[in-house]
Amino acid sequence: TTRRRAGRSGSNATTYGGADDLINGHVDRSAERLREQVLELKRAVLAYKTERDLLRGRLHQQEEQNGRLQRDLQHLVEEQHPLQARTPKQDSVLVNALKMQVREQSAELDGLRLRVRQLETDLHFTDTEELELEASTYYQEVLRLQYLLEHLHDDDDHDH
Repeated sequence: TTRRRAGRSGSNATTYGGADDLINGHVDRSAERLREQVLELKRAVLAYKTERDLLRGRLHQQEEQNGRLQRDLQHLVEEQHPLQARTPKQDSVLVNALKMQVREQSAELDGLRLRVRQLETDLHFTDTEELELEASTYYQEVLRLQYLLEHLHDDDDHDH
């Protein structure tokens, strides 16, 4: 680059190839690099989206195939081992076991309901205590402000 110096007369002559050009050139190159990076990132995002869509399609196909295989396997198992007849005693044992599970789960549910009621009660008392504390704090603040106001009036009365 060629440089032309400004004369000593103090004029503001333009310098070519000087600091301004270097800065502007650097800014232009930086902006161009940023644009290139943005374009590269956009291409990468598009590629990832395309790959994602392909993988989703493959996953859907695999899920469908898995479902078909499971149904086929179920049919094979049913063909190999037909349902055996159960005796009334086996049914009775099964029913009693299920009734026991229902009782246990009902008891657990009742315990959970009781715990929820206790928590709601605790929450109500906590809210009430919080409101009482807040009301007490406001009351104390009102008293403090009244006291200050009275002293301000007393000071004004003594000054006059």
